[in-house]
Amino acid sequence: MTRYARWLAAAIAAFSLLGLISCYRYVPAQLESVPVGSSVRALLSTDGVRSLSERTGMDNGTLSGRLVERDAQRAMLLVPWPGTGRDPGSRVLYQRVDVQVSHVARLDLRVLDKVRTGGLVAALLGAVTVIAVRAFGGGNPGSPPLDGGGTVE
Repeated sequence: MTRYARWLAAAIAAFSLLGLISCYRYVPAQLESVPVGSSVRALLSTDGVRSLSERTGMDNGTLSGRLVERDAQRAMLLVPWPGTGRDPGSRVLYQRVDVQVSHVARLDLRVLDKVRTGGLVAALLGAVTVIAVRAFGGGNPGSPPLDGGGTVE
């Protein structure tokens, strides 16, 4: 593989990672309509942030995780614990967080964005095609053969 092809492959891998992250988006949803097990983002009210901070020490107003269970008064979210999983080889720890429904100012559901995903797939297929043509095509038309050319005697 040529240096150009290696560079292009590394760029594709990096942009793929970024692209996969951006293939999702959040859409507003009602808690009652969100299926248990869905990925959600809950924006908490001021009272919700205060209550969460008193119980867990977490003081941010946004919880991103998975809806584990819910009823009319409470929602249970499985969220990554802050500060875990940052070091190489370490694992992300998760915590179940119980939130009062009245403390949730807004709930967003994480969904796959089909347009972004389609664009990413098209770009990756184009890049793979370029790499394949460069790797197996033998250069530009009219250029000498890669085996050194000439006739064998």
